[in-house]
Amino acid sequence: MGKFTNTRRAFVTSAVAAGVAASAAPAAGANRQPLDLEDPRDNLDAYIKARSDVSGADAPLWSTGQIWSYIPGQRSKLLFKTTGLAISRTVRDESGYTWLNRECLYFQHPDTGEVIDRWTNPFTEREVQIFHIRNIHVNSRFDYEDDNGAVLKPYMEHMGDVTFYSDLMFFGESPLSMEDYPAYVGSPYYQGASVYNHHVKRGDLENLDLGAAPAIVSWISNRQWAPWMEMGSWAGGMVISTRGKKLAKVTDLPADVFDYMQKNDPEYLRAPEEVTRDTTSFYEEFKKFVDAKRAGQ
Repeated sequence: MGKFTNTRRAFVTSAVAAGVAASAAPAAGANRQPLDLEDPRDNLDAYIKARSDVSGADAPLWSTGQIWSYIPGQRSKLLFKTTGLAISRTVRDESGYTWLNRECLYFQHPDTGEVIDRWTNPFTEREVQIFHIRNIHVNSRFDYEDDNGAVLKPYMEHMGDVTFYSDLMFFGESPLSMEDYPAYVGSPYYQGASVYNHHVKRGDLENLDLGAAPAIVSWISNRQWAPWMEMGSWAGGMVISTRGKKLAKVTDLPADVFDYMQKNDPEYLRAPEEVTRDTTSFYEEFKKFVDAKRAGQ
């Protein structure tokens, strides 16, 4: 059994098989530079190369999976299949990287995989309009150092494979108040978790000819009920389980996904161009949608 090294610092189509295939071995004689992943500069450069592209080119990341119900004391139901695209680019400076990203996630029929816009809620037996997740700006900043000194992104390495991982726990005041939006939320707080893993080959990280390392990704998220489900104060929520890969170019998406996005969300096929720290959230966009609907717009 190989030795593990842990540091201090996680459209259902025939293309799924390609999405979970291992990264190809780097070509012999590639232009290389050894990395010390315990060095903050090497660590962050490798992290960006795994997650996006250090050259500043668009880096599309496709995923596909399932969305399940979770209600204490009840067996989980498969509510939807799902597919999504996050597309990012980075702007590098002496201190680190500005990360510019937009993302979308579609809700699909659990049997056919078709993207659907209406859904009969099996718990309330009401038909509701689906509000697909579209976040036009999900931006961030990654620096080699912060106020506490050097920063290391968490990773695990084993037999030439490197996994960068991230466990994000969300908690804060909900953009939708229970007083004004009782049909849509059951708590004054937004709470959830997202667990990410990006798997890459060390050889690809060290290959200077690559701006983006081929990556296999997984994303598991524990969420409250989506507000458009109109679950109000029902106990429980959703578990989203997906897996996928970084694509060389956005046209490598499964054909049905690419065609759907070209027709419905073409702006989500490219990364943001403006360098900004502004972000948008699904809840904020849904609030605008509800407010406009109430105003008769």
